[in-house]
Amino acid sequence: MNYQNYLEVKDFKYEQTEEEPSEPELPTDNSGLSYNILNETDVEVTGGTEKYTGDIVIPSQTSIDGKVYNVTKVRHYAFYECTGLTSITIPNSVTSIGDYAFDGCSGLSSVTIPNSVTIIGQGAFYDCASLTSVTIPNSVTRIYADAFKNCTSLTSVTIPNRVTFIGNRAFDGCSGLTTIKVETGNSKYDSRNNCNAIIETSTNTLIAGCKNTIIPSTVTSIGGSAFAGCGQTSGNGGDSTKTKIMVMNTGGGIGRVWLDEAIKRFSDLKKNESYEDGKTGVEFEVEHNMATGVGTMQTAGYNIYFDGASPMAKALAADGRVLNI
Repeated sequence: MNYQNYLEVKDFKYEQTEEEPSEPELPTDNSGLSYNILNETDVEVTGGTEKYTGDIVIPSQTSIDGKVYNVTKVRHYAFYECTGLTSITIPNSVTSIGDYAFDGCSGLSSVTIPNSVTIIGQGAFYDCASLTSVTIPNSVTRIYADAFKNCTSLTSVTIPNRVTFIGNRAFDGCSGLTTIKVETGNSKYDSRNNCNAIIETSTNTLIAGCKNTIIPSTVTSIGGSAFAGCGQTSGNGGDSTKTKIMVMNTGGGIGRVWLDEAIKRFSDLKKNESYEDGKTGVEFEVEHNMATGVGTMQTAGYNIYFDGASPMAKALAADGRVLNI
């Protein structure tokens, strides 16, 4: 996929306008890293002519043509799709990690973010599937949209008390997450009652959860992608003596409370019915807030799909291929 298509498809809510990088001769240092000179004293790490690989330590200072510069930023797309990158250490001279800086670094398993970084850019660690842990330092105040999206090996996240902004979908697709915590003293967000979720305090809106989230009674709304791709399931599955019914409740689907109650009522109503030889009654397993499409519906093996009033759902209903209830 070329750069332009990437922006059109993947970066559909990109909040910053930037032209496609040209390929001039960029200054490099002894480490092999390339830099973009920002001013008389500062430079930012940028993408080189070849993809970076292995374990990389970014220096706090670098010498270019005999002049010493401070390394203060990791540029947008600097390590984009460096699949051979395994670890990155960022120095405490760096204050921001640019948009999609490490996007697609599928082999990246370790990252050290110093207590000088205040901004983690949009999609900064998007699709870093091998990243098992990350420590967000207390200096961070803003985590932009999609920052850790699809980091499927990430198991825990702690939001520092200085964070005042978390963008949409920041932790979407983190199916391995079991623990989410907001540090006490945060003025914007909380994890009340050890709920394993991020709640916007002023609105009582749950904006990000995981498979172990317990929704507090004080929560009045749930963000549209709060549980997207988190691997959370519900229902009454687990009894091999019953016929299993697989349900996908998509990101634009129906309320979980209603669906869980409906499952209980239906299971009780059909508890003596036999649909397979040697089995009596039914059990349900529900996958919540997953994105879906026609291709997914044809191959995923679910028996029932719930979707919102999306154009796709309406089109399928009009064509007689789904039941509009």
